[in-house]
Amino acid sequence: MSDIIVNRLADIDPQVADLAEPIVQRWTAAMTRVAAAHKQQGFMPNPPVNGSIEDILAKRFNDPAFPQVKRDRAADEAIRFAASPFLKRRTGLTAADLQSSTPVDQLVGLPTARLTRQQLSAMVDNRPGIPNFGGGVAAALPGTLRSLDLEIIRVVCIDETNGPFGTERGQDEIYIGGVALNSEVEVGKVGPTKMGDFDDIGSRRQKDFNPDLRLYSHDLTKDTVFPSSYFVTLVMFEKDQGNLNDTVNEIVNKVKDDAITYLSALIGTGTGSLAGPLGALVGLAVGYIVGKVIKGLVSAWEDDPFLPVTIEVHVPSSSANAGGPPSKVMNFTGPGEYAVRYQWKLRKIQGGFAPA
Repeated sequence: MSDIIVNRLADIDPQVADLAEPIVQRWTAAMTRVAAAHKQQGFMPNPPVNGSIEDILAKRFNDPAFPQVKRDRAADEAIRFAASPFLKRRTGLTAADLQSSTPVDQLVGLPTARLTRQQLSAMVDNRPGIPNFGGGVAAALPGTLRSLDLEIIRVVCIDETNGPFGTERGQDEIYIGGVALNSEVEVGKVGPTKMGDFDDIGSRRQKDFNPDLRLYSHDLTKDTVFPSSYFVTLVMFEKDQGNLNDTVNEIVNKVKDDAITYLSALIGTGTGSLAGPLGALVGLAVGYIVGKVIKGLVSAWEDDPFLPVTIEVHVPSSSANAGGPPSKVMNFTGPGEYAVRYQWKLRKIQGGFAPA
């Protein structure tokens, strides 16, 4: 039996980034539009279409917890950006486009050229440490595994979140949530789950979970193909950040929905059974796009979310072993910094866990 492989996504294939860029452009255009409308009428449909990118971002921009001084600065910068040639280069749009009543979902089109089997495999195969799908997957055989569990072992506060004027807020009430995707492009919700109350000094600096805290569980008995990759994009938030958590969760879910629709259409039905590579492509793209969007909020609006983290686990078969190392650490940075030690566990149908 083969072991599972755990991976923390960082760099992705440039082809995947190029493919995902049009969705990033939509969010960049919407950030500009929402901020500019704060000081100059006509920059956004009023009211924005429910569930649109503009609607998601406007709820955050107009949240009372988002400081007025940041709104004003973001609006001034957005108006300057909209009047510059950089808008066209970054989004493909003009200021006149942003001042129309058309949502950015319709203003920024997505490529329609079909991907071949070879192109798809080239984007998701040959990643360091992850075996190739070999162009496809095989039907699952009866196995010994019941579930794949993501567990939190320890959370350490390296630097608590900042309050007004760069001062520390006091005690952080920290949560983690997110979205999970598997190779069959099935979606699962992660949390949000409270990690605890933290300070960067004293007894509240570190929390060890005993037993380990199960953050997410996937039923492996329902999977129909292996090998399979599972991607989890996680977001950390502090309770005092207003509706920032709701905004980030809406961003993740909107990006996930758009990526699935867009990339599935590029694959079509003529390329055979590509559930494994297609699911991996969607998982990679969602992690990349969400990261770019959140970084855009930090840069353009001076907002202070934690940067999201995407992790992957590759399960070669329905009877795989857990393998090693037993645990890894992911770091969340932004208004503060936290280190989170986690592990994947394979729960067996007959009880207990698959050996490491």
